[in-house]
Amino acid sequence: MLNSSQHKSEQLAKDVEKTDKNEIENLLVGAGAEDFLDLETRLQQFCPFEAIGMVRAEIRHAHFLSFLLNPKDSHPFQDKLLKVFLQAVFSEDSLPQDNQLSMIEIHLMDCSNAIIFREKSRIDLLIEIESNAGKGVVVAVEIKVDASESKGQLNKYRSYIESHYPSKKWVHRFAFLTLDGRDPLEEMDKEYWAPLYFEEVIGRFDQVVENSKLKGRAVDLYQDYSTMIRRHLMHSKDSEIAILSRRIWKRHRQALETLIEYQPNLQSELLEWILEKENWEKLTSDLKKKLPQFTIEQDTSTPKILRFKVEEWLKIKGFCTGDGTWVESNSLVSIELYTRGPRFRLSFVLGPGDKGNRFKIYELAKKRRDEKKIKLDKKRDKELLNKYQGLSSSDLIIIEEDNEEEDFIEKNGRKLFKKIIDELEKYLPIYNNLLKEALES
Repeated sequence: MLNSSQHKSEQLAKDVEKTDKNEIENLLVGAGAEDFLDLETRLQQFCPFEAIGMVRAEIRHAHFLSFLLNPKDSHPFQDKLLKVFLQAVFSEDSLPQDNQLSMIEIHLMDCSNAIIFREKSRIDLLIEIESNAGKGVVVAVEIKVDASESKGQLNKYRSYIESHYPSKKWVHRFAFLTLDGRDPLEEMDKEYWAPLYFEEVIGRFDQVVENSKLKGRAVDLYQDYSTMIRRHLMHSKDSEIAILSRRIWKRHRQALETLIEYQPNLQSELLEWILEKENWEKLTSDLKKKLPQFTIEQDTSTPKILRFKVEEWLKIKGFCTGDGTWVESNSLVSIELYTRGPRFRLSFVLGPGDKGNRFKIYELAKKRRDEKKIKLDKKRDKELLNKYQGLSSSDLIIIEEDNEEEDFIEKNGRKLFKKIIDELEKYLPIYNNLLKEALES
């Protein structure tokens, strides 16, 4: 039989589910449908680039930009788009002075012999413009839509340029093209790579196309590309779509948040694959072989976060003093598998609960960090957060959003299993000793 507390909890869950269902119905077929249908109509205008899955595919962006920038390609823009692109790249004046060009120099530059390379030495775009009168110009462009650059990647590209294009004969420039114009991650790269916004580049291109009054299939294609960029990757607060979207969010936030929570994607499909009976039994069986002293089971999870509980930890005095708002086991520490963009991560998380016990665990975790036994983030040890406090995290795998392989989920699921087991084999004994020392001593 259910006790009073369990009955209230189940009734509350049913009420929430009913409210969510009513809100979604209202958004789609009720009073909120007019705004939603208006937005849907605007977004359903056919775009060939969306049709081929280009929105967040960096390689395809690089291919089309290469086409637009090449003066010799089959479009009517000649070198106009290339020149405004170079002006955007060279507008950053905080980089080395010996690699600067003025806007007027670029405007007067002869770009008819420009060569646009794709993936030369794995560089997304490499622009090479020789000169008979002075130095030539070489520009390396790295494009990032969602992912970050890998360690040493930009430095490797810069070394290639510097060794193959001597500075006596060439002006070097390095452009880091992203959605938000962010700097590269590594400090040494910030000295050489100019941050560049997609928004700035598209804005300059749009102006050229508008002023040129050119027509034709290539112009139509560019306008489709610009529409796709603005629709999906840029967020002008004054656009009609932005205004309409804000109104829908204001009126129907609960319904939209529910839809987002259950949004199907490769990450959620992979989490669902893990929880399939056969796969889950395989994971727990393999874990038991590696860590026979521990029993791992699923704890309260969400569509985006899979939580594990360790049965042996539940027997530690003071461990089950969580406040019950996030995991049914009342654990103070949970192991979480979740995604951050295309990355799957495994984290040990200190949840809400008894303040004294939380403090003991966190202070000992900092000590273990100093002993280099766990990778506790130093930025987080100034003050213990009241609710959720990450203790340590590890990246497991990165998945490719536009991958169409038939066995993609299973292949990455097996890879993910191995990474999970490796991480738990390394850290479970450390956290086990940490929790016992913090709570029982």
